[in-house]
Amino acid sequence: MKLTKLCTGSHSNTVEPPTARSSQLTWILAVAMCMPSVSAWVYLVLLSGSEVAQWLYSAAKLTMLALPLIVVLGFERIWPRWRDIQWRAQLRSLPLGFGTGVAIVAIIAATYCFTPIGDSVRANADHIRTATAEMGILDWYIPFCCGLSILHALLEEYYWRWFVHSGLRQFLSGWSLYALGGLAFAGHHFFILAGYFPNFALTAFIGGCIGIGGMIWAWQMDRTKCLAGSWLSHFIVDIAIFAIGYDILFL
Repeated sequence: MKLTKLCTGSHSNTVEPPTARSSQLTWILAVAMCMPSVSAWVYLVLLSGSEVAQWLYSAAKLTMLALPLIVVLGFERIWPRWRDIQWRAQLRSLPLGFGTGVAIVAIIAATYCFTPIGDSVRANADHIRTATAEMGILDWYIPFCCGLSILHALLEEYYWRWFVHSGLRQFLSGWSLYALGGLAFAGHHFFILAGYFPNFALTAFIGGCIGIGGMIWAWQMDRTKCLAGSWLSHFIVDIAIFAIGYDILFL
């Protein structure tokens, strides 16, 4: 398998013939793509409101952190080592990340302020407030959102773009690569959104937009060969989403 590098040179989108090792990687990636959605279904639907759900949520996030590190030990030629990363190139990827983040936020703001979709979101204010209170973050919303925007956006870019997307590139290319990665990324968000929006159509629409966002960040990582820019874009978008949440909850 060819080495996929971030900020270490060009990479190839050539899809190689299947081998026993690539078959093993296929199963690993399938588990990696499905695990967040399955775990979200368990702790948000099956065990909603229970103490066990909180433990499962934490376990799912720890798995997202640990699984790529464990897998890389066995497939080290697919993912780059930290010493291979060119940190100056990471910095050069930030302007594109800032640009895509601001562009996405502009679309979100216009949709929220000037379209019926925004009206539908505001109509679910009671559901959003109840769900936020049940999570125990209503009283410290701002520090929670700031921390989550920085750390969780980094975790998701590390997991979905650096790990899953780079792994999928060994087998797919073109739109199929981005579409599958975007769909997997959107998966667990559907269960999260369902807790805030009982309207299935609204949940499906926002979840689909999240999948498109994942495709944009994957494209951006491929273009720059770096993760820092996609993380910055993701961070900016998360801040905007939490700002909308603040408007609904407190204004």
